[in-house]
Amino acid sequence: EELVNNMMTPRAGHSVETRGSSFFIFGGARDGYALDNDVFNFDGETYLWKKLNANGQPPCARFNHSSCMARGRLQSLMLVSGGISNVETHGGQGLSSREEDKVLFDLWSLDLTTVSWSKIVIPEGLAPGGMEGHLSCCWDNQDKKLLLFGGSSFELESKVGDDLLESRAYEIDLDPSWSVKFRKARKIMAKKKMHTGSE
Repeated sequence: EELVNNMMTPRAGHSVETRGSSFFIFGGARDGYALDNDVFNFDGETYLWKKLNANGQPPCARFNHSSCMARGRLQSLMLVSGGISNVETHGGQGLSSREEDKVLFDLWSLDLTTVSWSKIVIPEGLAPGGMEGHLSCCWDNQDKKLLLFGGSSFELESKVGDDLLESRAYEIDLDPSWSVKFRKARKIMAKKKMHTGSE
């Protein structure tokens, strides 16, 4: 009974990150194809669910995005990038507006101490383009770099269906300032989508 109380609805394409005994679940698709941008916390010791009422402007609802936990001085942050969202398009010449799937590239942080969202602004021209089904992780000996790898990547925010699998990796410096570097592996792996990885 305690486990069911406040449990999130069943969903797919969401992300899950852990900190200690807590699990943080963001976004995903439910009830067929309704997208979410809510955050749930599951406590692995008490088996209790809690929906977090975060402050600030949240990311738009999405699925097939990627998330990871930062560390070191930035250890309170959960980072969310890319994914697929519904974007309303306005029909021309009397046509009604409708929703279309869009592959995104944006970057957000959720501070788990203050429970507040912030959008991370990457300088124009440095964003890799839309990415979904990719992997993200923080790395280097001080955990100040964010690595984005694989998935479907596009030069601009793109319609789903223009499926171009990628084996490229992007490195983003988290501190002291944001910058994006394109990394090309010496030995290219097979192109990847919906893969996984760990520290």
